[in-house]
Amino acid sequence: MTPRQPFANQSRVAVFDVRVWLLWMRVTSGPCAAGIVVVAILIRRIFRRNLMLRFEIPIFEGFDELDALGPYEVLQIAREAGADLSVRISTLTSVPQIRGSRGTAVVPDGTYALGADVVIVPGGNWITKNLHGAWGEIQRGDWLEKLRNAAENGAVMTSVCSGAMILAAAGIIGNRRATTHHRVWDELAESGADLVKERVVDDGDLLTAGGITSGIDLALWLVERFFSFRLAEEVADTLEYSRFRPVV
Repeated sequence: MTPRQPFANQSRVAVFDVRVWLLWMRVTSGPCAAGIVVVAILIRRIFRRNLMLRFEIPIFEGFDELDALGPYEVLQIAREAGADLSVRISTLTSVPQIRGSRGTAVVPDGTYALGADVVIVPGGNWITKNLHGAWGEIQRGDWLEKLRNAAENGAVMTSVCSGAMILAAAGIIGNRRATTHHRVWDELAESGADLVKERVVDDGDLLTAGGITSGIDLALWLVERFFSFRLAEEVADTLEYSRFRPVV
């Protein structure tokens, strides 16, 4: 497979023309809500004079490794294939490394900062209600305000697995359509969410994924939604992955 030439090597005008064409295709042929969200994000990027789509994956002690690293790899492969995006793994405070729920040590790119276009929140250690994991982060509450601020700032908020419970605790899901790991369905429904038992649920500026490997499907869907179906298929082919596409 021959990778595409990165948008970054083209002129800014050419980038703008490509993005406007892609957005027009989505607004005229896809769900209205998805089209509006994509247009809104483009407007934000134009005003900050940077067309690169910025993804942020916040992690914490006890996060599920695949929840975060699955989407990270999808997005990095998309970037290498030409998608004009950046993706960071970030932490609440400056630390040399963070350990996942299975003990993997991850070196973050830096501390979390407001301004990403898309935020992907992982879960981890929810079933055991471990203080090192998604449940513990809700008890401490340190991430909740930052995530609320991101949503209020216009970011598309997404989650993988029990990361949905963090978004729910932050007041971001409310009674909207959402999903999570099948073992956490009841608790998500009890939080007030409109539970949808699917691998990926797209509700406009809120997207949620089911358990663990569903994060790969989420990231592939984000690539399709913000860039193209063809690019998402290319990334899935590179991963040798049979993807799930949500019905929207």
